[in-house]
Amino acid sequence: MRQFLKTEKKPLSLIIKEAVFALNIVFIVSIIISAALYMHLIAMQSQFGTKHIQLSHKHSQIKNINQKLQLQILNISSQSTISKQLNVDLFEKQQLSFMPSRSEKLLIQK
Repeated sequence: MRQFLKTEKKPLSLIIKEAVFALNIVFIVSIIISAALYMHLIAMQSQFGTKHIQLSHKHSQIKNINQKLQLQILNISSQSTISKQLNVDLFEKQQLSFMPSRSEKLLIQK
């Protein structure tokens, strides 16, 4: 252990060169990592953008389907109202046809 501590002293210029070289390596690695993260973020952002477009497209489709269903419900309810009114009208006409006319009433009374 003592021999390790008694290693030859390096000149200051060599120590500075090694430190600068190590800092350059750290700087280059950090740039590479930053670029990779940036590219990853861009890829994720475009992926989220397409999902947002797909979701908004699905939302508009659901809205259109909802409107069509509401119109169909209104048509069905209006048709049922019309058919009920027609049934009532037919029933009244049938009742009137079975009722004796005025002249028939006079004959019946005599």
